[in-house]
Amino acid sequence: MQMQQQLRVCLVGLALSGALSGAASEELPHEDLARVLDCVVLRDLGLKRPEVAAGSLRYSTLLTQQENKKLARSAYIAFWKGRTGTLYLTHIYSDSSGSHVSLSNVAMFSEPEGRLSIDDYAIGGLATYQELARALEILDKRERDSSLLKDLRKTDAICHSAIYPDGIRPRNK
Repeated sequence: MQMQQQLRVCLVGLALSGALSGAASEELPHEDLARVLDCVVLRDLGLKRPEVAAGSLRYSTLLTQQENKKLARSAYIAFWKGRTGTLYLTHIYSDSSGSHVSLSNVAMFSEPEGRLSIDDYAIGGLATYQELARALEILDKRERDSSLLKDLRKTDAICHSAIYPDGIRPRNK
């Protein structure tokens, strides 16, 4: 069973490579945003937990809708601390077992010399770097939203990670 979930996470990521090139982009719907925040922040699905300032998260989102509605949708979410932060690439899909959020990449970004750039990312080569950089450019132009950490709620999301395929990374204490 666990091997099937790992394979599904990998296949979803492969099916979505290049998602920014031909798909329409929009803001992340509230229900999907709640699931992504639950998996990334509350359940600590990523490599690095987003920065929290005074109990609040600042972020911008981007959802790419696939032409084939049966495929997962790519959801990018950038958490901002000034002009630095963390960018997460997740995939959202549903099947008979429920609503899934699958983390496929995490990137740290900063603004050296007046231009935002990707400093480091977890998985992939040049094409992945370029996709993350394009997403970051779009996200930078979007208005920042914010949520209080205490207002985030656990959702029905089933969380997966291509970075940690055996499950959610334990928090460092």
